Amino acid sequence: MNERVAEIELPSEKEKQTKLNTQFYVFLASSFIYFFAAYFSVIAFPWLVLSAYGKAQYLGLALAIQASCRAVIMLLSGTVIDKFNPKTMLIVSRALLGIFLGLYCFILWINQLSLWYVWLFAIVHGLLDGINHPAVRTFLTRLAPSEKLELANSMLFSGQMLSQVIAPLVVATFISIPENEIEGVINAFGLEGILLVTSLLPLFFLRQKIQQEKSEEPMFSMLKSGVRYVLRKRVLRDNLLFIVVVGLFVEGPIVVSLPLLVKTTLNESVKGLGILFSAHGISMIVGMALASAFAPKIKRQINALIVTSCVVLGICLIALSQVTTIAYAAICLAFVGIFAGCLFISLQSLIQRNTLSRFGGRVMALLSFTTVGLAPLSMAAAGYAADIFLVNNVILFIGGILILIAIFKSTIK
Repeated sequence: MNERVAEIELPSEKEKQTKLNTQFYVFLASSFIYFFAAYFSVIAFPWLVLSAYGKAQYLGLALAIQASCRAVIMLLSGTVIDKFNPKTMLIVSRALLGIFLGLYCFILWINQLSLWYVWLFAIVHGLLDGINHPAVRTFLTRLAPSEKLELANSMLFSGQMLSQVIAPLVVATFISIPENEIEGVINAFGLEGILLVTSLLPLFFLRQKIQQEKSEEPMFSMLKSGVRYVLRKRVLRDNLLFIVVVGLFVEGPIVVSLPLLVKTTLNESVKGLGILFSAHGISMIVGMALASAFAPKIKRQINALIVTSCVVLGICLIALSQVTTIAYAAICLAFVGIFAGCLFISLQSLIQRNTLSRFGGRVMALLSFTTVGLAPLSMAAAGYAADIFLVNNVILFIGGILILIAIFKSTIK
């Protein structure tokens, strides 16, 4: 018997058509660990900048650089993923990020932090984290059967939502334990690096029987052919455009408008804001679960499910614009989360199901860019609009726009 550690092989096409196998759950465990680790920097990095310099302009610039680098690499990394394979990209990006965090902890420990190191962190972390998003989505399509894509996506992104709730509490605890906050940040970055390395281990147990063919086509030509593929395939082109529009009108208003709504309209404390974000996050998970349960059963009516979810989402936002109490707002946000989660999983699974494997990385890179990379633009636009108009009017307008978008999509055959 071979005494090496057994490797879990990717399923055959026959196995993929019937169930989610062990290799998918190994991949899921790796992704959960990474999602949990990634939120450490979301809290620790801004706290480091404010603790060291105390200037909001430095923090804003650092986060803008980080978001820009993440968005750019999302678009470009899809070509590299298709040229090699998503597993390799996940291993390389996470290993490099873990090493970088270790070096950064050393810089902080010897008290050598400067603004140049702040910008360096924003650039490197943005680039390496940006690679992970399309690579994870591409790898998922290699492991999950077409009939189980909704379930697989629901499980993956529900784990991400749970990490978003739990990880900040853990990070805040690590930062607050030492008397010196910089030491607390070092602890947070160090634990993130350890978790990143831990997330690599399950990936080494996944091995493809048939390795992905390495394309001899130049990188720039692959990028162009990927764009042409999306533009020529109507189901991809129309639904990616739909995601762009819906994402711009949902992500920013939820993140930016809720604090304004709580503070200026409802006159509540930060506790009220926490209640609303919790209601939204938990209901998103419920919506994803509903999509995984019902979407596979109505494949021929999937467009109707998407349109209906978008219409109800718009109605819920209109209702949210008229709230007068925190309880009413929480109910509205719960319904917003349910239908937003259902819409997200249905659209992503539809795009994955209609994408050829050899174009998977490039299409998932475009999908990641539309759902994650454009979020800063959406937030900036929502904040600018809220400064000019009342926040209630902004939410009301967005709700109406979503209904019109859904009606327009329903007319497209």
